[in-house]
Amino acid sequence: MPYDISRLLSTLNSTRLQQENNALYQVIFQLIKGFSDLQGSVGSGSISNDITEINQIFQISYGSREGGGSNRPPIPGPQGIQGNAGLNGASLPGPLGIIKHYVESYPKYIPILGNQGNPGTTGAQGPIGPFIPSRFVEITKSPVQIFSSVSSGGSGSYQRLGSQTASASATLPFTSLITSAYNIYDFILENIILTTDNVDLLMRTSTDNGSTYDSGASDYGYASWINNTGASTDNVASAGASSIRLMPDSDNTAGVASICGTIRLFNPLNSAVYKHLEYHLSYRNNNNQFYNFIGSAWRLSAADIDAVQFLPSAGGTIASGTIEMFGVKNS
Repeated sequence: MPYDISRLLSTLNSTRLQQENNALYQVIFQLIKGFSDLQGSVGSGSISNDITEINQIFQISYGSREGGGSNRPPIPGPQGIQGNAGLNGASLPGPLGIIKHYVESYPKYIPILGNQGNPGTTGAQGPIGPFIPSRFVEITKSPVQIFSSVSSGGSGSYQRLGSQTASASATLPFTSLITSAYNIYDFILENIILTTDNVDLLMRTSTDNGSTYDSGASDYGYASWINNTGASTDNVASAGASSIRLMPDSDNTAGVASICGTIRLFNPLNSAVYKHLEYHLSYRNNNNQFYNFIGSAWRLSAADIDAVQFLPSAGGTIASGTIEMFGVKNS
């Protein structure tokens, strides 16, 4: 059944909603106009592609009765509220009066100030504002979330899975978070500081959800390139190591030195191939130079990876900082 648009608009305009709550008035007015134009589009058969869903928001673009495409005109928005009444006119002194005063034998005329004049009349109320053109009306379906829970989100969505914050921690482990729902995992390092100066930040992997971590002499390989503010370059590499050397010889000066960056782990549950990682980190070395560190690493086994841990070399602990874990949802 078609809507009686004229009756709806008449009822709306008979209220004082525009003066008392103009924002609500505008919403209702645009909805009525939307129903009107949408109703016209249905009649002409040009409703296709008029409704789309973007980030869980239904966006409706309205056409005219003549059809879609270039014939879709902008929708006039509601009129603005009526302007305020003008200020009172100024109160001005009245004209000079003259009285006749006799002094001795001849008259003199003495000017006397007259009474104050009445205030001027109130200015006229301003006109109603013009219509505001608009083309789209958005009806929110549900709040948009950038990071949703593990069980939600569509293909390719980037979702936060967990985090670990250090406080003199021997290791920062991530367990029970690698599942078949994701093939790519990112670890974001935020201001990691080691308690001991001039040691490395390491990474190891597990095949039993963290009960043990692989630490054999030839379990990992890595190849990294670094440059620093002292204009020197170098490479850090190993074809067989007991851990991945993410950050060599880190400084631990409070307020100055910390490790930041991203580590990406690819397809960890695939037991048919070696596991790949890549990383891009920044830090201050023990020689007080700032370093850019880019590299790749491998778990030299076709076994799956279902947990990882971060730890310092040569004992000590991770004094402070946070590592967050994100996943890219599978197709």
